[in-house]
Amino acid sequence: MNPPENFSSETLSHLADAAFWIQFRNSAAEVESRLLLLRDQIGQDVQIREGIFAQPGRITRGQNYYGFPYRVLDHPAYFESGGFILFRTILIWGHHVSFHLIAHGEWKNILQQRLASLPDALKPWLFSMDNNPWEWFPAESGAIAFNALTDRQLSDRLQAADFIKFSRYHPIENGLNLVDSGHLYWRLWAPWVAGTDES
Repeated sequence: MNPPENFSSETLSHLADAAFWIQFRNSAAEVESRLLLLRDQIGQDVQIREGIFAQPGRITRGQNYYGFPYRVLDHPAYFESGGFILFRTILIWGHHVSFHLIAHGEWKNILQQRLASLPDALKPWLFSMDNNPWEWFPAESGAIAFNALTDRQLSDRLQAADFIKFSRYHPIENGLNLVDSGHLYWRLWAPWVAGTDES
């Protein structure tokens, strides 16, 4: 048997590039610090402290979402035997920062009854048409802007799926204040989720 060939020149270059890996580590630490700040900002909301979302969110680290590293903050989030609701912030290296409101089971049924009163500021958010709530690229989720859905599309979707998912994406190259944007988005969602929105 012939001995294995040496690494390709491209692989050797990456393996030897200490500066790249130091920068990646530093970038990851900066991303996580921003997610912690966002968690703290959301945690200051009275309706979070006094409601069912009292537990602090957690950060999840991953290295291989379709080959790309990512960081996730689920906050606020609430899981019970009959379903769950969560507000997810996810940054995928090389792609985007995105924000998602996902409700499953009993929580899906609760929020489904409130869709007619969805505030205008939230209607441009993308509405997932996929059968998997854990997809984080818009093309995968078959997402359509909520205000572009026909009544028939929405009705069929709500009957077919046991979850609802709203998403908003920001390409990384466009720049984004992750903390301020995430906090603002949650504050837009919170009254509607709580059933106190009067719009």
